[in-house]
Formats: sequence, C-alpha cells, structure tokens
Amino acid sequence: MNNPDKPQFKPRQIVCLDDLTACLYCEVIQIIEVQQVCWARPLLLASKDSQHPDPSPRDLRLSADLLCPVTWFRPALDTEAVPLLLELETSVQLDATTARAELNAFVRSAWQERPKI
Repeated sequence: MNNPDKPQFKPRQIVCLDDLTACLYCEVIQIIEVQQVCWARPLLLASKDSQHPDPSPRDLRLSADLLCPVTWFRPALDTEAVPLLLELETSVQLDATTARAELNAFVRSAWQERPKI
C-alpha cells in the first residue's frame, strides 16, 4: 500500500534536494524500498541566491552517486529543471575533483539542516 507521506519516485526521474542556499538536481537510479533510501546520480547544483557571484548551474555529472533518505528529495518540476539542464549543456564542465568537492560541501550543509534519522 502506498504511503501518501513518502514520495513515490521512479528510475530516471529528476528530483531535487534543497538546502538553504542551493538546489541539487539528481536523476533517480533506484529506490531501495525496505530502507526508504534513494540512490541518485547528481546532475547539477543551482544557487538559490540571485546575488551569488556565479548564478549559473554547476555541472556535477562527474561527481559520486548519493544514497539519501527518500524523504530528503522532492520531484523536480519540468519548468525549473529543463532550463537549468539546457544551460548546463553550454557551460564549462567541472573536473571530477572539483565536482566531488562541491557535492561534498553541499551534502554536508544539507545533512546539518535535517533532523537526525
């Protein structure tokens, strides 16, 4: 039976993990139902702050996959994700080391904002 309080994601769906300053857009790889964990592949990091020195999305496709509680994610709206993904195609791709460092910093920040599991 479906629980309305838990998001129901499907593989290849674009989801978003928000924190106070940025949004991490990911592709769902798999949902591990028993543990209520989402295996997600990061795509890009977008700043929420219009005053950010570099408002363009950061390409995180070369970073590591994530395993996070499914409740951390929300479905990404087409109207928010598609323009960012298109902008990503024309931006400079980060090297793997930089992409991993940016992902690590974001996840640490997001983890501190959420209640302990």
